[in-house]
Amino acid sequence: TAITLQFLDGRVAGLAGCNDYSGRYTAADNGDGTFAVGVDRLSTGRRACPPEIMTQENAFESALQAITTAMIQENMLTLSGPDVQLVFFLITGP
Repeated sequence: TAITLQFLDGRVAGLAGCNDYSGRYTAADNGDGTFAVGVDRLSTGRRACPPEIMTQENAFESALQAITTAMIQENMLTLSGPDVQLVFFLITGP
């Protein structure tokens, strides 16, 4: 399933596969094209989903809370932290 992500006005939100999630984030420009990022107070929906999707959601939520750095290159956002890397692409509608 698709995972979506939106950062807006100190809030992070999206779909983790089956359940919506939201939380708070902080970001500070490192001056080298990267940002120091932290995500906290993450909450999720409580719908029961197939086990493989729940595994995906749990892994994504853990990874999102572990990120420390963000880098934007054209339409790609890379979030990384210790032993974690998430890559998102900007997709626009027709």
